Amino acid sequence: MPKFTPALVSAVVTGLESGHSVRSICKRVGISTPTYYKWIAEAEQVNPDQNKVDFRDRVLAAEGKAEQDLLSIVWEKSKKDAKSAQWLLSRRFKWSEGHSVSAEAQKELDMLRLAKARA
Repeated sequence: MPKFTPALVSAVVTGLESGHSVRSICKRVGISTPTYYKWIAEAEQVNPDQNKVDFRDRVLAAEGKAEQDLLSIVWEKSKKDAKSAQWLLSRRFKWSEGHSVSAEAQKELDMLRLAKARA
C-alpha cells in the first residue's frame, strides 16, 4: 500500500478537483477507500498529525471547487434549457415537478421551453 506522501496527497486533490469520485481516485493512487476515510478521520483526533489536517482541508477545498465548477456548467446550460433548469432546481433547491412555483418562475420556465422549441 502506498504511503501517505505529498505526491499521493496532490494526486488525490487533483482528482477531486476534477470531479472524480473518491472510489475511483483511491483505485488510481493505489489506496483503499477505507484508508482514505481513515486519513480524513485522523484529522479529527485529539492532537492530530498536521499532515492529516492539511490533507482533510485540501480535500474539502477540492470537493468544493469541483462542485462549483460543475454547478457553473449546469447553471449556464439552465439558461437555455428548461430540463437543465428543472434538474438544477430539484438538486439545489429541493424542487420537484409537483412543486408549485410562482407565476414569475413558471413564466421563466415556459420561456425557456419556448426558446428551446424554436431552436
